[in-house]
Amino acid sequence: MGQRVNIQYSINIDDLPKKILYMVARAHARLEESAKALEKMGSKNEEDVLTLQVVDNISFCRDRLIDVDVALNDMTNIILSYIKFKSQENDSQPEQAPNLVSPDAQKLQELITNFKDSMNSDEVTD
Repeated sequence: MGQRVNIQYSINIDDLPKKILYMVARAHARLEESAKALEKMGSKNEEDVLTLQVVDNISFCRDRLIDVDVALNDMTNIILSYIKFKSQENDSQPEQAPNLVSPDAQKLQELITNFKDSMNSDEVTD
């Protein structure tokens, strides 16, 4: 099995389901490869089982199973990251300001006029 390296890249959020399904299909193909190799080993005669070829087939199967495990882990991390992103997106939506009832404009105008009148009348009496 080759050396693995973690990379990070971005994709459109709408493409995530397709990416996961692609990864599932690849993991499934690896499992099928492993199952076929195991089936082939199982059909051997007893005298042909204890050979280096069978050891190589076992190694091949183990490598495929490791590939599947790594892919499943990657899918889990992607899905959990998506869920975390969506929950933070919902948490960060601004709260709506309470709906304040504005005073009636006409009534406010009357209060201002009355206040001005009362100020003018105080000046006249002084």
